[in-house]
Amino acid sequence: MIPMQQDLKDNLQFLVGNQEILDGIGAYASVGPFSDDAVDFLDALSRSLREDGEAKGYSDVLTFAFWCRRASVLSMKGHYEGLESRIGRGVTFHVSPSNIPLMFAFSFAASLLAGNANVIRISSQPFAQTDIVCRVMGDVLDRFPRIKQSVAIVRYPHDRAMNDYFSALCDSRIIWGGDHSIREIRKSELPSHAIELPFYDRLSFALIESKRYLQHGNKRDLARKFYNDTYFTDQNACSSPQLVIWSKEGAGEAREVFWRELGRLVDDAYPFQSIQGVDKLSATDRYAIRYGDAKMLCESRNLVRMEISELHDDLRQYRCPGGYFYEYVMDDLDEIQGVCTRDCQTIAYFGFERDEIEGIVKAHGVGGDRIVPIGETMDFGLQWDGFDFIYSLSRIIG
Repeated sequence: MIPMQQDLKDNLQFLVGNQEILDGIGAYASVGPFSDDAVDFLDALSRSLREDGEAKGYSDVLTFAFWCRRASVLSMKGHYEGLESRIGRGVTFHVSPSNIPLMFAFSFAASLLAGNANVIRISSQPFAQTDIVCRVMGDVLDRFPRIKQSVAIVRYPHDRAMNDYFSALCDSRIIWGGDHSIREIRKSELPSHAIELPFYDRLSFALIESKRYLQHGNKRDLARKFYNDTYFTDQNACSSPQLVIWSKEGAGEAREVFWRELGRLVDDAYPFQSIQGVDKLSATDRYAIRYGDAKMLCESRNLVRMEISELHDDLRQYRCPGGYFYEYVMDDLDEIQGVCTRDCQTIAYFGFERDEIEGIVKAHGVGGDRIVPIGETMDFGLQWDGFDFIYSLSRIIG
């Protein structure tokens, strides 16, 4: 075990666990994936969150609670083979993002199911959802002493020495954040045996078959699904589409109807923040300076579209949160290869067949890790960004 210096302890705030647990976490004995204890704990956490009066006010908390209930976890387990020969790697150090309140909870649950102890650094950005989940989790852990000794959720200021300590302690490191955050964390070296899973800023886009959209009987429902994919996290999630690509035939009418339906939802449900207006103007200027091929179409302050004439492979560099969408009309589905780069994460679709999209992604062979229907981009799974949490965070004993 690596002793922590007193000056580091003074800067550490515990949301779950304490210094004694942290000091002993390196001696945690790994277990196999989907242990009974882990499944029972997550199910108890799920029930407690769903029964908590404060938690009921936050849909993302309830989404996490639904995801980690027993039936859901056992369904995920059913997709794996050979688990009896695997065991957790040891201690996982998680660096959670500052813009998605409950990403830390999903990350923790995935690593716990892989058989590991966990140290989670929470962003200093205040979120009620974070406090709720940590409060309820602390109560539930009292009924699971083995797991209680393997969990520490902490806050601390940006500090290289603290990052050094936790990185040296861990067997696996998970980083959620932008390119700058990943570069900073990587200044802290890992032990030679440790692995790292980096989840960085990426581009996601939506594909809509125009004619089939016009034939769709419930356009309001599709608009709501797209709203949940995008505005629910202010487009901050890497899986949230920032680009919408339409098939050419019928695109004019389809686009007009789609954005009108979405605009009604946005006007009713999404609050405007002045800084978002500034960000949208800045993103527009940066893109125009670089390419100059865009036409801005403002449906409202909360819904800005940038009509582009070419799919540039560096479009991620010009993304903007809060209701800002690049829009392109394609002649042929093969054109999506232009944005299926290593920076491409999720492809959300409507009206196309999944197999035909997957065929293009595989033929191109560079990027595009998830292909899901519109409305499912935020559905977290144990496979994410091309990684499998269970296989990556456990080791084989052969």
